[in-house]
Amino acid sequence: DVVLDEAVARGLVAVTDKKSLSLHPLLRELLTRRFEDADSETREALLSRARKLFELRRWDEALCVAEAAKDGAFATEAIEAALDDLLAAGHASSLQRWVAASRSVGANGGLIDYAESEALLRGNELDGAIILATQAANSLDGDLAARAHLVAGRATHVTDRRQKAEEHAESAAEVAETEETRDGALWLHFLTGYAREAADLRDRLDQFTLGTRPGVRQSLNLASGELSLAEFEGNIVQALDNARTVLSIA
Repeated sequence: DVVLDEAVARGLVAVTDKKSLSLHPLLRELLTRRFEDADSETREALLSRARKLFELRRWDEALCVAEAAKDGAFATEAIEAALDDLLAAGHASSLQRWVAASRSVGANGGLIDYAESEALLRGNELDGAIILATQAANSLDGDLAARAHLVAGRATHVTDRRQKAEEHAESAAEVAETEETRDGALWLHFLTGYAREAADLRDRLDQFTLGTRPGVRQSLNLASGELSLAEFEGNIVQALDNARTVLSIA
């Protein structure tokens, strides 16, 4: 505490309203150089302590460490730990900064490709999203592979590449390991079938109904699906009534 108080008094460190520390640029540069000059054992010990930031979900600080440390392994671990929170926040620019920081220190592979594809999809850069997501899906396993297939499937669906979109939807459903990813795969499978007026469209919606978890989003999707099917089956009045009911409680 005495050292911190002295540093604050000298203007080397500032404590923000959020109780975070802000370093003077010169002090930051000095510490970064000291880190770069340290031996590998010391560097790894410091990075091991910095991994505590993952548990605390202090993603801004973790990103700063990744940018300063220039360590590919740490950057990859950091982006893997932060990815779900970054996607939930919906900030494509923040995700792109993470990807740029990771790539700048030599971190590559399926996880980085998938993260960048999510950012590109949110930025409406669909061709780039398709390329990277497809590449990621081929190198990842399990739910991450399924999520990469979903990115590629959504981007190909929007760009009217129907056959590819359906293939990605089916691949995502096959390897999905979480309910959320499986929901997305089954819904995309329905949408791709609707786009080409597939004969098994009712079966696809039934698969979504049976395979999805209960929730507001799922109910809205189901109501939307029933309205879409009503165009072919002719029960539009009932479908509209059901949709109004869902909207009233959403």
